[in-house]
Amino acid sequence: MLLILSFIQNTLRMCNIIKFLLDNFCHRRDAYCVMEKHKWQTRNGQLRNNYFDRIFEPITEDLIRKHLNGDITMSIFPTDILTQTVKFICWDIDEPGIDIFKRILNIANLTRDKIGQGKIVIEASGTPGRHHVWLLFNTPIDLKDARSFIKNMYLNKIDLFPNQNIVINDYYCELPIRLPLGYHRVVKRFSYFVDESMNHIDVNSIL
Repeated sequence: MLLILSFIQNTLRMCNIIKFLLDNFCHRRDAYCVMEKHKWQTRNGQLRNNYFDRIFEPITEDLIRKHLNGDITMSIFPTDILTQTVKFICWDIDEPGIDIFKRILNIANLTRDKIGQGKIVIEASGTPGRHHVWLLFNTPIDLKDARSFIKNMYLNKIDLFPNQNIVINDYYCELPIRLPLGYHRVVKRFSYFVDESMNHIDVNSIL
């Protein structure tokens, strides 16, 4: 009986995490990338040295489950092309250190206040000392508005997402960003969520 209850609890937990990722990060659901070290795998399985090869298939719950299990490592594209909207802004911090981390966190809080909505989630991205600071929106906002809020925020060793003012079609590509809680295939670590003191927190605390 205890084993059955444990199985049910784990299954429900996984379902909740999958829903959280789909609802908050996968705004565009008809394309994604799969990471293989520093390269990206295309639909036909070939490896290319750029970020722009998409797999044109729906992002499904089963796909997210594989990502969480480490079977694949997905990256997502921020912008829904049809509506030109986004559901997050992300600061990708490649510079280790508490000072730059606190600076970006302060910028994220100020941006949230200007927009008037949003939830800040911090992710240790897998590489030691590097973080993703996500500002998740309750409802999508226009891409041009998101870009206007971050256009003057370019800092050394900080990548911003969304990273283009307009995404016309799949040949005018934006850069993808790795979906949270995935396995980094270079450093061989899973990413995880942290608090403002950089302490590991359980994903259930932010669902």
